[in-house]
Amino acid sequence: MGHKEKNFTKKEAVEYLNKGAVDTTAKANSATKNFDKIGGYEQAKKDFFDLHLDNIKEIDTTYGKGWYGELSDGSKVMVRRGSKTGGSTLEIQKNKGGKKYKYRYL
Repeated sequence: MGHKEKNFTKKEAVEYLNKGAVDTTAKANSATKNFDKIGGYEQAKKDFFDLHLDNIKEIDTTYGKGWYGELSDGSKVMVRRGSKTGGSTLEIQKNKGGKKYKYRYL
């Protein structure tokens, strides 16, 4: 105990988060991949911290307090209590031209 877990890359984080997720992306060529998961904000926050992120800090969002962190490849990850389409959201932002991933926890 006491050792820090290996940080996830974006690819590893997506593979981890896709377990139990339902792909709800409207268009195949969309710049954002959308997924639904169950568990609400508590599960979203647990998944966020399970990614072993760097530079974690609490942030203010439109939906109240949230969290920000970075994956080992520099990809930015945020978790917040709400979204325009409803549900708590864990988001992995685009990094170097890749896709954005949004996980809605219902």
